[in-house]
Amino acid sequence: IATPLTALLKKDAFHWIDVDTKSFEQLKEAMCSTPVLATANFSKTFIVKCDASRSGLGAVLMQKGRPITFESQ
Repeated sequence: IATPLTALLKKDAFHWIDVDTKSFEQLKEAMCSTPVLATANFSKTFIVKCDASRSGLGAVLMQKGRPITFESQ
């Protein structure tokens, strides 16, 4: 979602175009909306996405792109 906006940070001249506006609106919507948790379907495939650093970790359990649960420490 943020790739067009990240490209604006390069050393070239800053030129805001329609694709940047669309990207900004999509990013704003994604950051401000609360995901609705799905109910697990044990006959379907689960996906675990995780991220970690020295100060913590986070994970989400998903099915079909919908979050089932979030975990962090």
